[in-house]
Amino acid sequence: MTHPVAYWPYEKLVGYLAGRTVAVRHGVLHLQSALLECNGDGTPVKTGTTRRWSHYTCTQTLFQNGADRDVTFDVTILSSTQVSIGAPRYGPE
Repeated sequence: MTHPVAYWPYEKLVGYLAGRTVAVRHGVLHLQSALLECNGDGTPVKTGTTRRWSHYTCTQTLFQNGADRDVTFDVTILSSTQVSIGAPRYGPE
């Protein structure tokens, strides 16, 4: 089954992700827009000056016990209202 291809700008994606949770190996990560950084993967679609992507790689810093650690995950845009979050992992790999 193929999903429709949709493209979101960075601001829409971060706004959508803020407040959501991602399951990681040692618990749950609550996504916060101030700590979240996403990069579009592949060639963007450009409308005016706005670039949009159908896939992103996102990273949020997690502060635990006085140390910080990054959690990285992949985002696929499924439609104008839905995304798929996958492959959460610690570090950039």
